[in-house]
Amino acid sequence: MKPRWTSKVAVGLIAMLALSGCASGGGAGNGGAGASANSTGYPLTIDNCGRQITIEKAPERVITGYQNTVELMIALGLEDKVVGRQPFKQSPLLPEQEAAFNAIPELTPGLPDNQQSMAASREVQLAARPDFVLASGSFEVNAARGVASIEDFKAAGAEVYILSAGDGISECGGQSTEELVYQDIRNLGSIFSVSDRAEALIDDLKAEVADVRSRIKDKQPVRLFAYDSGEGPFTSISNAYFDFSLAGAENVVTPTGSSLETYPEVSKEAVAGANPQAILTANYESGPLEDEARAKEDYLRTALPNSDAVIENRFIHIESIELSPGIRNARAVRQIATALHPDAFK
Repeated sequence: MKPRWTSKVAVGLIAMLALSGCASGGGAGNGGAGASANSTGYPLTIDNCGRQITIEKAPERVITGYQNTVELMIALGLEDKVVGRQPFKQSPLLPEQEAAFNAIPELTPGLPDNQQSMAASREVQLAARPDFVLASGSFEVNAARGVASIEDFKAAGAEVYILSAGDGISECGGQSTEELVYQDIRNLGSIFSVSDRAEALIDDLKAEVADVRSRIKDKQPVRLFAYDSGEGPFTSISNAYFDFSLAGAENVVTPTGSSLETYPEVSKEAVAGANPQAILTANYESGPLEDEARAKEDYLRTALPNSDAVIENRFIHIESIELSPGIRNARAVRQIATALHPDAFK
């Protein structure tokens, strides 16, 4: 039996991919998404995946959603604009962002829920008097959860921008997750009139991914099962959420239909029949990554005992936020590619 081949993908540095808000537009004379710092002309009109939003001036009071949205704002140097972030930190903070992240006021918890979906209530959100809301997905503005809706925020004078990839790339013109992340960053650069920072961040992320791609260009893709949760059926992670092909992987689960599901359900038998050569687990607990990862790995060893991945001990364990569209993705591409194609990174 081969040596154990378990790789921990932990906190990233920079990143690039997708849960983003798509296609940018602009009002007359606004300079568009390529405008340089402090040159955005307002009002600015942007197409946020088929939903038009209009920005009258650079926002000053922002509420953020899931952790990846906070990290985007900090990466663009906009942390001083955030007046409230959701009351949880699901994953360890990026060391270079920790001070800025902790300095942002945390909204008072309002919904009794588990750690990964805990949120401030509608009343708490509106009391923060936001003029802009950056959400990681439409679920964060779903009134059925007890949070403020898009209509609630608009009535209070706040526009809502929803990152695209989390809701399915088909709703954003069929762009890839990579393109969607870049487009989100450009849109935020225009909205806050910091397009020079946005373009610099995009350049860094593109360079990171390009280096990985150049190293593995001649490598045969590895059949990968990306596991989120569940025991029957499995909840998997598709390329509509994170493009594993960038890391030299062939995802064995391909969503069907027009929705391009980000977390499709798949039977144990289907995964076994695809015979993955490696298994990646996405982990959520706020405690040590190893605890949840070990439990998931132990289960998958019993569920898929005859797969090449189990026989050859090829497991990759990653914090779920590393796959969430945002600044961690480019680093995650490198770390996953290194685990799948170690010879290319010696």
